[in-house]
Amino acid sequence: MAHVILSLQPDGAILPIGIGISEERGKILESEEYFSGIPIHVRGLIDTGASGTCVDSRILKQLGLTPTGSVPIHTPSTRGIAVDVDQYDVSIALFDQHDQILSFGTIPVIESTFDDCEVLIGRDILRQVLLIYDGIAGQFTLTF
Repeated sequence: MAHVILSLQPDGAILPIGIGISEERGKILESEEYFSGIPIHVRGLIDTGASGTCVDSRILKQLGLTPTGSVPIHTPSTRGIAVDVDQYDVSIALFDQHDQILSFGTIPVIESTFDDCEVLIGRDILRQVLLIYDGIAGQFTLTF
């Protein structure tokens, strides 16, 4: 098993993320002249309270994606009432300070809007790793 140790930031457990179009869409677009396949590099916040990974709508727009469907979600602001939000298929790569440590070729994500980061890393991704949050040492560890 491999692991990476990262420092906690004032905003929490933040790590670099590469987000791009899904693996399936990439295969379709490979023949297109304008397709680069280069992911957008953003900040991801680990959120153990989120069942699914959420991506800021501005990033999804940059990637030129269209929704693959919608899903009902509950948040503290919906006060127990499910709200339908758009869902998209993307590829996600997690990085330490320099290198890719884990990737997902196609994963469904939920559209959202954020101020402090571009991605909330939910339990759909976290179930693939061991997360150790060490507030005393000011760091977190991902083992995979």
